[in-house]
Amino acid sequence: MWFKLILLLIYVAVLFVLARVLEAVSWIETGVLSHRLLDPMTLSVLKLKTLLEQRGVSYEGVVEKPELSELVDTTGLVTEGEVIDAGSEESCTATNFTGGSHFLEQVEDAKDSVWLVRVIAKQWNFQPPSERTWTSVINKVTKFGVRVGNFHCKTDYRFCHMKNWDSTRLILGLPQKFQSKSQVQLYTYSGNHRLASISHWIKDTVNRKVLVISDPGELNRNWISYTQAEDPEIRIIMVSKHSQVPLFYSALSVRFPGRIRFGVTSKEVLIRSNAWKILREKKNLTYFIITKEKIFQYGMRPSESITFQSMETYLKCLYPSLNDVFILTLFICNSLTIFEICLIQGSFVKRIVMLLYCAIKYNIVLILLWMGLLTLFQIPFIANLVPYGLRLIRLFGSTDTMTFIRADVKFYCQHLLLVELSLGLYLLFLGLWFYKERSEEEADQEWNFAQFRTLEHLFYPLHPRSLSHLDRNAFLEWNQQEIPSLWMAAHMSSDYIKLLPTWSYIIRDQSTECAGSNTQPAYSTTNNRTEQDHPPIQSDNVTPSQSYITTERCPPAQTRPLCVWDYVECSQCVICLEDYEEGVLLCGLPCKHSFHQRCIVVWLQRDNHYCPVCRWPSNKAMPVHVHSE
Repeated sequence: MWFKLILLLIYVAVLFVLARVLEAVSWIETGVLSHRLLDPMTLSVLKLKTLLEQRGVSYEGVVEKPELSELVDTTGLVTEGEVIDAGSEESCTATNFTGGSHFLEQVEDAKDSVWLVRVIAKQWNFQPPSERTWTSVINKVTKFGVRVGNFHCKTDYRFCHMKNWDSTRLILGLPQKFQSKSQVQLYTYSGNHRLASISHWIKDTVNRKVLVISDPGELNRNWISYTQAEDPEIRIIMVSKHSQVPLFYSALSVRFPGRIRFGVTSKEVLIRSNAWKILREKKNLTYFIITKEKIFQYGMRPSESITFQSMETYLKCLYPSLNDVFILTLFICNSLTIFEICLIQGSFVKRIVMLLYCAIKYNIVLILLWMGLLTLFQIPFIANLVPYGLRLIRLFGSTDTMTFIRADVKFYCQHLLLVELSLGLYLLFLGLWFYKERSEEEADQEWNFAQFRTLEHLFYPLHPRSLSHLDRNAFLEWNQQEIPSLWMAAHMSSDYIKLLPTWSYIIRDQSTECAGSNTQPAYSTTNNRTEQDHPPIQSDNVTPSQSYITTERCPPAQTRPLCVWDYVECSQCVICLEDYEEGVLLCGLPCKHSFHQRCIVVWLQRDNHYCPVCRWPSNKAMPVHVHSE
């Protein structure tokens, strides 16, 4: 897992370098950077209106370009990237509630969202607002984080009667107080059903969440200074010449309940406060953020656009919620599993199976770790360390490095094809590299599915029928010590593995006639030694030098393997299901079965202390050679 994390960090570094290269190429070709500041007067009237709509500022009654430019300038600086993003639109759909419980779960239990719900009392007698107006409202408000839904009273008449929804109407759900779990209040729209009127009602209702600061003393006491030593609260203040607050700014005040406070003040009040002395850059000041450590301006660096998405991402980096951290760790955890497909050697099906297995395993481990962390947070000593962790996050989130990271994330989210292409090439390079450096035999030692031919050995490694020749006491002793149970896992020493006999497998092609009779048994020794001359090999006193090699003279055009004396005739390893090749190293068990040395060592080191064929214990000598009967 750590190796995959290193590969992921290398890929992130490659994306960072690639973004800088593309930025340099764009600057060479066009001479324009995405974070270059623009003068609103250089933009067209259509671009100015698009910017105002993106920021949630009403320009009704404003026709002249200088007035539109001034209105844009009062709500924040304009960058090249914001102008490019202003032309893009995303399709949004409304949520259709299935009943009263669904409405309570999504709207009234949501403490950090703004909901605009259209209640349809009679579907066949629905006139205002029209479907066209409703679609325009959806496209207008969803860009500011407002969630939209439809509630048909025919799905739950009792719930509509309880809420007194006897006619078609628009309802706006908004948290009441600046708390993490504040009660949601429902506001009903009672005006005409034109698009401009609905937009004004939504903006005026949401603007109540933004505090107006009209006194320098209030600004110094409640906003600039902190009463607690480790107060993680963040405050953001908008400096505006007009009383109109952009909808994106007021909508953000609902997204961070209990964490970030939003206020608006005038430049005259700011000059008479202590914040004016602390601020370094006072030119083009529109938004500034106050933390326990410092006060800094927003909108002067890359990725700091005056939009809902950009400011929301910026504030989440300064003060993330526990849910944001969990989603980030979940994304990183699942990103690590992608590298499994290039690290594993084998067929395509095997790679996909291992990818799914790795994803399930990592997600289970992640959930268990989070359960442990949430339990630790209940301890008072651990809970006191949380403000210090948030302080480190604030310090790192306000650095220039994090600014470039946010800009790159935004760029690659808009160009997913580039991410997919670069990731595919990166995985292909890693696959070819590990294919040359790591053979398939080494990969099979790590993932060997041949041992899963049967699941019986998971619970009964040694079948009772294979112990029929033992007495009752010996069987009970093995059953108590070697068979794992749900409350006790068997653990045995693996030192005996070094004492198992090993030899090289040799195939000889004999073209001469057999010297012995045709009835001579196969795999007899060349000097016709009997079993009394060669006692059975024991696992505790056999070394590789004591392996007995036997030959058999065969008819022409036939090949016979050379095996250790008294071992079961074999030409294939039952673990990897591959035929023995000449010169390969074999290893035998006390039950007289032989395997690839690399395969049986991996098998035994996984606490499988028994033969894969007959389930005889691999560390006990067999008193009676049952295979010779």
